[in-house]
Amino acid sequence: MYQNKEAFSKYSGANYKWALMDVSNLENSTLLYGEDIQDKLPDPNNIKFDYDDILARGLYHLEKSLKEKDEKTAKSAFSKAVFKISFYLCIFIDKDFPFTSVLYIKKKLEFVTPVVKHIEKILDFLRSAMDLRVKETISRNFSQLRENFIKFIFSLLEHGGLHKKFSVPKLNMYLAKYFGGFPLLKRFLKELH
Repeated sequence: MYQNKEAFSKYSGANYKWALMDVSNLENSTLLYGEDIQDKLPDPNNIKFDYDDILARGLYHLEKSLKEKDEKTAKSAFSKAVFKISFYLCIFIDKDFPFTSVLYIKKKLEFVTPVVKHIEKILDFLRSAMDLRVKETISRNFSQLRENFIKFIFSLLEHGGLHKKFSVPKLNMYLAKYFGGFPLLKRFLKELH
């Protein structure tokens, strides 16, 4: 099962390479699977990231945040979306980026944003998401923060600042393909155009 992407993803519900990176750590392997499975895993370095899948997983949590009526739960889902999309940006910029830790992701983005200017706003969103997780508060309006983040991501996707450029119709098709079709994100996209 661990050698087969489809079987492993179905079993774990996670992105294959991301999960392999996580469980290649002995402690994570034991905590998540009840035993050390490292010797059963393929080398994650030999597997390419599926950018569409990683991005969709971040968008899944964004959609979940939009659906959620309870503000605390909505903030938690939003912060998870920002973390996952920040990771996506790291692996898009550096295909060999080996970390899933939020602190390493933040360090990587701090290092690359002076050069990769079109993504520099991600650091503000990441800091706010970290504040939500650690302090359970932020210094600005949550709904506005979330809306600005969605606009930022859609803008990057529409202008080709990420792994591919999406026209509005293609972005709608992409959204329709994953996790129930992202109806709230699709509505948001429609309202933007």
